Amino acid sequence: MVEREGTEQEAIQRLHRVENEIVALCQPELLEETQVLNYLGQAYIWQGNLQLAESYQSRFLSMAEQTGNRRSVVVAHYYLLLIRIHHGDLDGIQQEYRKWLEEAQHIGYERAYGYYTYRLARVLIEGGQFEEARRWLEQALTMAIRWKEPLLQAHALLGSALLHWRQGDAVEAHRLACAALEAYRRLGSREVEEASEQVRRMQETLSQEQA
Repeated sequence: MVEREGTEQEAIQRLHRVENEIVALCQPELLEETQVLNYLGQAYIWQGNLQLAESYQSRFLSMAEQTGNRRSVVVAHYYLLLIRIHHGDLDGIQQEYRKWLEEAQHIGYERAYGYYTYRLARVLIEGGQFEEARRWLEQALTMAIRWKEPLLQAHALLGSALLHWRQGDAVEAHRLACAALEAYRRLGSREVEEASEQVRRMQETLSQEQA
């Protein structure tokens, strides 16, 4: 995870060097062992190059399927679904999240299950399915605390903030969004940008209501 543009580009260059070295060694199995395709896919998501992100995550998925690595398959689909969200392609995405949540649970991949619960909750919030979204966010927070996953805990706070916002509770939404922003800052996470924007919007609304 890298936050600043320069650092991000440097990370991508390092990952490409690893990829090129593996190709030169003619040992494609190392592409999966190092997860370099996955990391490149993630890096291009955060850079905003969704075409390259999808290309690398699709390659990562194909390799994971060939070797029967079910955890890597779950991870690849997580990021491919995230790419779809960035594209605004939400058709059938709830069903996809539910499918891979079930798979993560079936193979005992609890960390992935926790992050999938957050992403599903976000989709449900956008669809106005607030009660189910709340249950998934509560589960994500419980898992984050149990497994000491501070990033997932911050996600759950931001998701809860958005839920309260959509339900018209701007005060609680702002409080939760501020808590999420502080958590992201402590982690040096790229989600600082989204959380900052949500805090700004909520603060503006509160200021208008108090005027």
